Amino acid sequence: MTTSRQALNVQIDKALGRRRLYWFGTRGSDATSLADVPQFSGAFSIIDRLKWNFEWSEAWEDSSDGTRIDLDEWDIDEHPTHPATRDLRAAMLTAMDYDHAIVPYRPCEFLSDLTFVRRDHCLYLGMFAGQQRAFEHKPWVETAVAKMDMKWLGWRYLAGRDRAVAEAWIRREGSVVVRPSRGSGGFGMRRIDTVADLDAFWPTSDDTYVNVSAYRHNALPLNIGAVVWDDGVTLHYPSVQLIGVTACTAWPFGYCGNDFGLTKQLPADIVAEIERTALLLGQWLRSEGFRGAFGVDYLLDRDDLLFTEINPRFQGSTRLSAQMSAGRGEPCLLIDHIAALLHLPTPARPGLRELIMDGPAGGHVVLHNIGDRAVYADTSSLIDKLRDDLNDAYGQLDFTVAAPAERRVEAGATLLSMQTRSGLTTDGYRLSVIAEDVIRTAVRRSTRSITEGSSLSDG
Repeated sequence: MTTSRQALNVQIDKALGRRRLYWFGTRGSDATSLADVPQFSGAFSIIDRLKWNFEWSEAWEDSSDGTRIDLDEWDIDEHPTHPATRDLRAAMLTAMDYDHAIVPYRPCEFLSDLTFVRRDHCLYLGMFAGQQRAFEHKPWVETAVAKMDMKWLGWRYLAGRDRAVAEAWIRREGSVVVRPSRGSGGFGMRRIDTVADLDAFWPTSDDTYVNVSAYRHNALPLNIGAVVWDDGVTLHYPSVQLIGVTACTAWPFGYCGNDFGLTKQLPADIVAEIERTALLLGQWLRSEGFRGAFGVDYLLDRDDLLFTEINPRFQGSTRLSAQMSAGRGEPCLLIDHIAALLHLPTPARPGLRELIMDGPAGGHVVLHNIGDRAVYADTSSLIDKLRDDLNDAYGQLDFTVAAPAERRVEAGATLLSMQTRSGLTTDGYRLSVIAEDVIRTAVRRSTRSITEGSSLSDG
């Protein structure tokens, strides 16, 4: 019996023909669900080289003097002359000398330039960087969302001279959240509890402005992945996001994983509202010219589902979501994205409630270097320690994105991702107490400070 995934792959195979298919993304392993696409021929990434038998499988970090950078803070477009960028560009230009298609995790000027100079051979399956910038501008998106039939956080955009407004809000609400107008992974977001706390964040000039909203205590962070087609929107597995887990990230709102099983406990009316609003947002994106994969973040505050932001790209949850779909013979986010950019018709899909209840449980947690300085990490030892101590609690563990031996891992950068067969959290902000203690101890014993040559005291 032909699965829905196989049926869509047949259409993709026909549309791609003899073109090679390449992946360009932050992590090479994000593309593993493309294994059954016959044209898949290589992966280019910033970290985590895909270790398959490809002619082309390159990672920026392997040419960067052994450095793993923080993906939420670093942008390849800001380092065009770095030797590692030049090496990656040279490899890609050679690979792109032949007819090919290329899928971006997130558009950037670096890739746009390459596709233009290889336009005679290149079928670019994504948005171009200039288009992407608009959809990453949170105030523009939220101004549109405010006119839609859905609840949202109600961000306000305040100039430097408007500090008194923020101070009054803090006195009234108790706590607020401030953030930049663009960003990912929770980078740059701050919780402000007192007027005095504003001093470290508030701009001194009217040339910049700050985004401010009320802080929602104990609201459940939710996420869903989806794809915009020419004539429809398809939804994929939603999850509870792991945000600000102190054993895994130094950022108060830092992204550090997903729990896909916990969404089975969501009330039916909340699932229906996620489905309705995600489809509505996808339709708006399409009306503005967007095509391909995107994600939506929500907060579930008691009985209120509040839109927080659109991620106009693949996400940190993509690899595991795609892996789960592929394992069940279903089209995944990457397959849907490719099909949508090839202008294939939108296939019929089950409703979100059915997708959740029939889907697998489990999740993954991303461990970052939470110290304030770079470290060398023995990730092989770290994996052994985590398996010994956590297999009983979480079932068989799998690991990806592990930093290679003696790789210099900058503050905030990813040490590895740990995938579980069972749930990870009940609220999105904490793992079990034992698990967090185990993770802290294992990381501390498996890393050493570059400047001091000793283990990090804070894990």
